[in-house]
Amino acid sequence: MVKQKNLGTGASARDLVRSIEDMVSESLIVARQQGAKRVRLVTQEDGTVVTEIASDTETQLGRVSH
Repeated sequence: MVKQKNLGTGASARDLVRSIEDMVSESLIVARQQGAKRVRLVTQEDGTVVTEIASDTETQLGRVSH
């Protein structure tokens, strides 16, 4: 999240997408290697975003929770 804030209001959509990809790419790769079919993006207390494997019962498609 800090990186997005540092980009400022002049950041393009592409800059923001690239920043988000950088934040979660490694954890997405690890989840895939572990056989994940669905994941959740979770914000930690320090502001970083990580990927967690989600079970089918936990997943609500199209919904955002805070």
